[in-house]
Parts: sequence; structure tokens; C-alpha cells
Amino acid sequence: MTAYDIFTAGCSLRTGASGRTLLAYVPASLRVIALAEPIPETAGPGALNNDDLLATLDGIRMRGYAVGRQECLPGWDSVAAPALWGDTALGVVLLLKPLSDIPNDITDYIDQVLGAAQLISLAATRGGRNPQLVA
Repeated sequence: MTAYDIFTAGCSLRTGASGRTLLAYVPASLRVIALAEPIPETAGPGALNNDDLLATLDGIRMRGYAVGRQECLPGWDSVAAPALWGDTALGVVLLLKPLSDIPNDITDYIDQVLGAAQLISLAATRGGRNPQLVA
């Protein structure tokens, strides 16, 4: 994997767990723009077509994370969770690992990524301003 591969596929909202996670939290008008882009040439064989991608977004919002199976890059899987301020994604915590280093059961990775995203969300709470975390 080259830096070019990471940059071209990884910066697209069209591919990978991180892109789909952000798409789950942006307004529909921005989704339309992102989905009008072609899938990057360097994307992996798991990259989703628009219909399949859109079908995952409600589940990402409900679960709070996305799993990418060779979406972003061939031979690499990913787990992503949003750092939130209310319903707005401030960013995404991403774990990207080669298939040879990731087990079939990725529960531990999901828990770690969710925990990191929650810590970032908590940091955004300064003074109780994060509506997601204030009762």
C-alpha cells in the first residue's frame, strides 16, 4: 500500500468505514454530492455501490460504528466510529488493519474504537456544551 493509495481512497467519503460513518451524519444534500463521485480506482473489492452504501447508514447511526471489509484498500479491513457533538460528527476514529493482522471476531476492536470516539466526544463537552452527553 502506498501513501497515494491511502490518500486517494481514504479521503473519499465514498469508500471505507470512515467515509460511510461521516456520510451517516451529514445532511442529505452532502450525501448526494459524495455519491456523485466515482469509487476511487485504488479502492478495495469491498467498496459498496450507492444503493448498498445508503442502506448501511441508518445501521451506522443506530450502532454507532461501521465496519469496512476491504472497502478502502485491498487486503485491509477497518472499524470507524464518529466523535459527536450532538448529532454532528466532529470527526471519525478509524482503525485500519491488514487482513493478516485482524481476527474474524473484531468485537475488541469495535469496543476500542467506540471508546476512543466517546473520549473525543467527552473532550468536546467542556463546560457541558455537548448536547449528546448532557442529560
